[in-house]
Amino acid sequence: MVRGRGGRALRMADGRIRVLGRLVALLVVGGMLAGGVLLDIYGRGETEKSSTVGDTRLPDRVDLDVSLRRVDPSSGELTLTVLPAPVGAPAEDEGELTPKDDLDIYTSSRHTGVLHYQAGAPISLREISFDLTGGTVTDYPLDHYSPYIEFSAETGGHQVPVTMEFTNHDQDFRSTLRPAKIQSGITGALVRLSRSPGTLILAALMMASAWGLALAVLGAATLVVGQRRGLVWGALGWMAATLFALVGFRNTAPGAPPIGVFMDYAAFFWSELIIAVSVVYVAWCGVRVERRGPGAGRT
Repeated sequence: MVRGRGGRALRMADGRIRVLGRLVALLVVGGMLAGGVLLDIYGRGETEKSSTVGDTRLPDRVDLDVSLRRVDPSSGELTLTVLPAPVGAPAEDEGELTPKDDLDIYTSSRHTGVLHYQAGAPISLREISFDLTGGTVTDYPLDHYSPYIEFSAETGGHQVPVTMEFTNHDQDFRSTLRPAKIQSGITGALVRLSRSPGTLILAALMMASAWGLALAVLGAATLVVGQRRGLVWGALGWMAATLFALVGFRNTAPGAPPIGVFMDYAAFFWSELIIAVSVVYVAWCGVRVERRGPGAGRT
């Protein structure tokens, strides 16, 4: 009778533990999903930012809609699209993207110095490139840049004030605009660029995974050699596959960083070295065990 009650009590306790474990698992999964949603919202807010530079209260001016389209650290270029909108006297008709007189937009880009628009002709979107300064791609994923962009406008032989609305559309980077001094109709800003939260998280996970795989291979290698198992082909195949798979895994890093960045020196170079040495170590010791004859090693 006592045993029966004790058995029922143990079964009830086991049942409660299983229910509690399932609840904890559901809470963990729910927390991870909620965290992912919050990180997604935060990442969008950090990348899709809009900032305005200049005095939008002026009656006669040229508004520039400047969009960041692409940041290419490998080539050292920042690609923007520019759409001017004359307001007041410079405009042929209020609300229309048509200049009353010839409109010239001067930029600090060494690739495209002047954007020219003819009087009475519709204004079109133009793409221009700026030098990406203030950083280096070798610091990936901790690299950051501070290019300076500058605009001024001239229409009918006279300079007019310029305002700039800057929007980031490159999901791999987040941007912060620091307005420069506005003088003589020139509007400039320092664009501070750094990797997006999603890129930082994925790069960190990739580095942690590389180290985890390397240590797993090293642990298996020491176990196989320590137990004198000889040539365990399954273990050798897994280790060699990990060695080559890690190269392809590294090449999927967001932003396609070149070889030799901080991420490589912090994780991938060392991981490849550890795995390669482990494979050679297991194979060498396995050959020595097998040469001693049948039954010398455990298979």
